[in-house]
Amino acid sequence: MKYSIRKQFAYIFIGLMAGTILLCWFINNTFLERYYFHNKQTVVMDAYNQMNAAAQKGSISSDDFDIHLQQLSARYNISILVLDEDSETIRVSGGDPAILKIELWNHVLFDSAEGSEKLYPDTPEPKSGPGGGKASKYEENIITNKTLVRNDSPFYIVQLVTSNRVSMEYLDMWGFLDNGNLFFIRTALEGIRDSVDIANRFLAYVGIAATVASGIIIWIVSKKITDPILELAHISERMTHLDFDARYKGRSFNEIAILGNHINQMSDTLEVTIS
Repeated sequence: MKYSIRKQFAYIFIGLMAGTILLCWFINNTFLERYYFHNKQTVVMDAYNQMNAAAQKGSISSDDFDIHLQQLSARYNISILVLDEDSETIRVSGGDPAILKIELWNHVLFDSAEGSEKLYPDTPEPKSGPGGGKASKYEENIITNKTLVRNDSPFYIVQLVTSNRVSMEYLDMWGFLDNGNLFFIRTALEGIRDSVDIANRFLAYVGIAATVASGIIIWIVSKKITDPILELAHISERMTHLDFDARYKGRSFNEIAILGNHINQMSDTLEVTIS
């Protein structure tokens, strides 16, 4: 049937389902990365607050806090370094202490205005390649920093750091704890983007599967609605030919059943009247 109610039901519900899933995908694709990034900032600030509280209590060097720091680092994928006044490592978690020290001192010594670019002096010199020739020169490591948060008392800075050598972005926080210890917290943002991409792909796959499954279910369920209507249409057609033996035999108690019972009563009345 060209204008079938069954098809209209199916089109409407499939359209609503597909539209809802597309809207969810759009919201995820637009705002999920921002939410993750904001959540990372919150995690980094929370780690700083916990370290600062431990420094104030004098428990930052305790074994219990070391275990807590290791758990914090593993749970949120962050690297943490704490140095004393003599630049000796007090606490380190989630990364190579030597690399974390270099990155921290790069911040301390070479950090400049927001949005600046600087060439760190750790670019390797060209080395001799096989056969005595010169190997290709390393690309200069240009670091771009964007300051997100800056606090003067106690002093700390939260920065978005981009390194062109490894094509990575990091969220860095560094500064001083209340007891004078220097700290550094870093988390990679590529993991956030990977998580967002995975979530969006998963939502797309689930959305397609859900739309197809819903379409099949709606097509089957709508048949239970349209079949009684078609039966009533067939009965009314027989009545136009003065065939009053046709009866609606549905056993449900919904609106269609009420209509069917009324048609049966009308058929009986017409049969008596005409005869």
